[in-house]
Amino acid sequence: MKKAFFILCLAGLLSGCATQAKYAMLLNNTLGLSEEDLINRFGPPDSVYELNSTTKYLTYKRSSVFYNPPSATTQFYGNTAYTQYYGGYQQNVWCNTTFTIKSQTVSDYRFEGNDCVAM
Repeated sequence: MKKAFFILCLAGLLSGCATQAKYAMLLNNTLGLSEEDLINRFGPPDSVYELNSTTKYLTYKRSSVFYNPPSATTQFYGNTAYTQYYGGYQQNVWCNTTFTIKSQTVSDYRFEGNDCVAM
């Protein structure tokens, strides 16, 4: 029981280390990169929108679905055990990051979603 509690606490602490501020710091390092270097670092974008001959937007999309299983409590009355289940839900997490490319250089970025975090 103590081991399971320790593992849960450790997982909570580690997930607490991933923040949007750290994600923004990671993206700050892309400013000034060439479009080619950005693609080498992140892979091909999920979508590209060309505004004009010098400006385009590269968007990267990430999404996952997690299922958090229900928890249960069991109470004993004499020789009979009664188990009641609580919770259990599906959680959708996602992040869309768009880089602005001006004259083949990353000039800006923006992101939205509930999973735009970095360690």
